[in-house]
Amino acid sequence: RGKPTAMIQRQLTGWLAAAFALLVSAGATAQSPESVQVFFSAGKVEVLQSGMSEWQFVRTGMLLNRTDLVRMPPVSLLRFQSTDGAKFALLSGLRERNVGSLVDEALTLEAETPSARPAADGGTPVVDVLPAGDARATVGVQSVVALTPEQIKRWRALKGNSPLVRLALETARHNVANNDRPTIYPTPRVQLLSALFEVAENASKDRLPIGSLYPEGDASKLFLMTALIDAAGIQTERAVTDDGVPYLLVRSAVSPESHRVLTANRRLIHVDSTNRVWMPFHPTQEFDTFLEAWYAGEIILRTLPESDAE
Repeated sequence: RGKPTAMIQRQLTGWLAAAFALLVSAGATAQSPESVQVFFSAGKVEVLQSGMSEWQFVRTGMLLNRTDLVRMPPVSLLRFQSTDGAKFALLSGLRERNVGSLVDEALTLEAETPSARPAADGGTPVVDVLPAGDARATVGVQSVVALTPEQIKRWRALKGNSPLVRLALETARHNVANNDRPTIYPTPRVQLLSALFEVAENASKDRLPIGSLYPEGDASKLFLMTALIDAAGIQTERAVTDDGVPYLLVRSAVSPESHRVLTANRRLIHVDSTNRVWMPFHPTQEFDTFLEAWYAGEIILRTLPESDAE
């Protein structure tokens, strides 16, 4: 009976060793590298690399570091590979995060979603991932909010002189001043606009008393964001389409020649006949992030006749 026992022990030892090696191998695969290459992209995916002040479009083979900031449009695809050629899961849909976070997401997708894993030959995923299938790719004309004629009048006459609005503005400025994120927007105006949107988003979810200041239904965030921008002294144009859809054109404080400090994607800005650069926004309850509201404004502006966009 000693021989079978010894054999079983040897088999168990071998199985345990193999399992341990497998775990070590899996752990090594799951580690997020310090740098990756762009294997594939579709759509106007752009990147703000660490230490740089201008956005540029990603391109195949581009080497990116963990702290580089990537911006993906609502309908877009992006896939990374490690410097040794190992492919990561395909990412799709609206995002603006650093490369390290995106790689971590791709690794999580590979671990949790078999269909997101690369094929055995390192080619396309086992199941195609289309941008239209991503739940976050919801920014579109069908998602915008229209105002009634009475709301349009109130919105166009709105001023940011409420004490609560002033307090919220100071909160946003404090958040910008104490922002210790490793990668932030290079322009103070965009930093402030992003912080103002965060305040408006929190207020819309009843996290702040100011949330009840403008009971305008799906347009409450639009009214609050407009008041906050007015209080900050930032120049805006309040426009409405023929269908009653409102959008804000916010003065960017950059010249057309330096628009890349905002974006490499010229669709995300509007240059008027006097060479002023504006950023279009549609900040309503439908959109949870600054980036969503920006792309929604871009979509609205893009669907207008050229004369109406001036």
